Amino acid sequence: MFLGAIAFAGVIAALIAYGRWWNLHGGGKFLREKNERRKADREASVKARGWNYDGTIDGNVHYRISGVASVGTPWLIQYDSDQSSSSSTPRLSFIVAALAAPEYRWIIHDKPTYDVVQKRMIKAVIGGIVSLVGAFSDAMKIKRDFFERGRDLRAGSAEFRGRYVLASTDSRWAALLDSEIERGILAWPPFKQTMSRRDNCVSAELTPQGLCVHVYCDAPEMAVIEHMAKLGQRLTEKCLQIDAPASPPRESSNPGG
Repeated sequence: MFLGAIAFAGVIAALIAYGRWWNLHGGGKFLREKNERRKADREASVKARGWNYDGTIDGNVHYRISGVASVGTPWLIQYDSDQSSSSSTPRLSFIVAALAAPEYRWIIHDKPTYDVVQKRMIKAVIGGIVSLVGAFSDAMKIKRDFFERGRDLRAGSAEFRGRYVLASTDSRWAALLDSEIERGILAWPPFKQTMSRRDNCVSAELTPQGLCVHVYCDAPEMAVIEHMAKLGQRLTEKCLQIDAPASPPRESSNPGG
């Protein structure tokens, strides 16, 4: 019994010693150095494109990239590692807070996800659940109203409609999907997905939080970041074109006609 306890303690001590060695000199050191190289390469690539890079780790957010769209609107890309979650789903997000709307304007979700969310939301509305929760949450009311009144605009190509849904309460947003935006949604560079289905990893929306594009992926390469920046800026341009206030009618310079 005594010898067994000594042997067990020896095994534990050996494991602890190996763990320290692995962290300081083995695979742990290799991973740290690899991550530092990737961080330096990413920062250099970002700055070479004229964007700003902030590698300060703030909670789950490991870095932020910012720039200005061709229309003069500032944008932000951030990578959230989601390390505090029990079922971690890291994501890369493109955000334009300046486009924040008083209500949901449109959403792009993969088709199965949209169908499930809409059915659940309608069921909750019928059962009074959302109304009860909504009494304490303006955000929930806004979301509820959108899913009650919103509809699939049937926009885009047959391939897009087979995989994704552009939904809105306003038919004007069907014009959002030009060929460049559609390709941006459908054809991403390779990434390590953190959802069960690849299409489910991609979504976009214009809501009270602004324009947001999300890709649920782990440690995205620069090609993914650049793709997101291009898609997000194009969406920004189209949103401003479609939602631009109507010009007032010109006054005639000839009172008689």
